[in-house]
Amino acid sequence: MKATCANFVFLDRKNRLWLSFSTREQHWWPALKSPRPDGYIALLDEKGPRIVVDGIYFTNEIRLDAREEFLYVAETMKSRVLRFRVQPDGSLTNKEVFGPDGLGTAANVDGFAFDAKGNIWLAMISRNGIGIITPDGDYHVVFEEVNEELLAAFLEKSTNGTMQPEDMATIAGQHVQAPSSVAFGGPDLRTVYIPSGRPFLVYR
Repeated sequence: MKATCANFVFLDRKNRLWLSFSTREQHWWPALKSPRPDGYIALLDEKGPRIVVDGIYFTNEIRLDAREEFLYVAETMKSRVLRFRVQPDGSLTNKEVFGPDGLGTAANVDGFAFDAKGNIWLAMISRNGIGIITPDGDYHVVFEEVNEELLAAFLEKSTNGTMQPEDMATIAGQHVQAPSSVAFGGPDLRTVYIPSGRPFLVYR
């Protein structure tokens, strides 16, 4: 299996290595500028490496739920979360959209994490925000910092094919800037850490 644009990796409790690949391009930018379903997920176990899911619009972070029954996927360029059932052999079945099929304009989910109650906390990199999908699939915004005028100009460039990597800096918020993931820490796991394209943010 030829590796291309790797994004995220983790080990499960069976010591299997799960890997997400955003695109088959050598660099991620073409797949962001002109979205295409060439992202995929690979699994490395005692059988060796293999692709278990293909055809994703920019695969970003992937995570298993607490029971490791389902694999969740941030499909960035569709602004949504996918879910697959994990079979004993590591194959993935029953593809479905978890939560809304589209979380809003430019709600590009970059990374996410589960809290202790099973809620999924999502980092919306283009909207400088954090959202939550509950275990029942309901969605709401925790906070976001969007300059609608600048975001509209950014999306126009995306539509007409003139967007460049440096244009992403124009839509960063004043306080929350390009959040890329979410993590929980502290003695009670109630401190939220948000890595971003700019400062590293911590909220309680």
